[in-house]
Amino acid sequence: DQINAAKAVLESGKVNSWTGQENRLFAEEFAEWIGVKYAIPLANGSLALSAAYLSISLKEGDEIITTPRTFIATSSSAVLLGAKPVFADVDLDTWCIDTEQLESLLTKKTKAIMPVHLYGNPAEMNKIMSFAKNNNLKVIEDAAPAIGATYDNKKVGSFGDFGCFSFQGAKLLVTGEGGMVVTDNEELFSKFKKLWDHGRVPGTFWIDELGYKFKMSNLQAAFGLGQLENIDTLIEAKRRNYSRYKTNLSNVEGIKLNQAGGNTESIYWMTSVLLDQNLNISRDSFMEELHKLNIDTRT
Repeated sequence: DQINAAKAVLESGKVNSWTGQENRLFAEEFAEWIGVKYAIPLANGSLALSAAYLSISLKEGDEIITTPRTFIATSSSAVLLGAKPVFADVDLDTWCIDTEQLESLLTKKTKAIMPVHLYGNPAEMNKIMSFAKNNNLKVIEDAAPAIGATYDNKKVGSFGDFGCFSFQGAKLLVTGEGGMVVTDNEELFSKFKKLWDHGRVPGTFWIDELGYKFKMSNLQAAFGLGQLENIDTLIEAKRRNYSRYKTNLSNVEGIKLNQAGGNTESIYWMTSVLLDQNLNISRDSFMEELHKLNIDTRT
């Protein structure tokens, strides 16, 4: 398990990414599980987004179409490069990006689309990929909340030019902090890997372009490998929890649970509730009453 795997790394003394094999194995096994050719582990999921933006040469003045219904890193990673996030609203069932709005948000400055597979629900990847292809746009999937979710029997993260994942402490697969980027594009992968490693020529200490240090330690990777062995069990537990909520709350008026879209399998990472505006209790009071019953919620 993950405890023994991490213990073995500590005992070996090979905790750095270049001295042991855990980083390489974690990347290989994760790529195989997602169904892509390449993967590379990073220090956290936010860096996965940043490095993906850098790899598609996102620059000042460029625009990305994404959603505001997500964590700040989805957009801030682009803003830090001088680019502008342009927001589409979300579908009220899945809470993922409303693909009907894409056309109206397209400009000559649009460089990419970043759909977010929110709380484990896959976005409509067939429509997104078709729109991107027709308009020569890159697609970076923010799959941080949806490790193992599928669209058309294919795992999210494997559709776009890049798929970005997070292994932060609240996620399905946990390495404390950490992330992963996956791709099938060899050219983009090579560019990404060079940026990931200070911009150095592979196998040397020669730096021929500016890069960064985005690496994950072997200690984190070992923990991730242990988690990956049990990931199907973790996903099933999330789905079981959601099913229990859905069954037992189905007759309660005024609340609506997030729902998976057609042709998808959600992992229901977060069971989420939309309150009807006509309820005779405010959202904050609703949360306070649940808290009194030791039921934790957040906005």
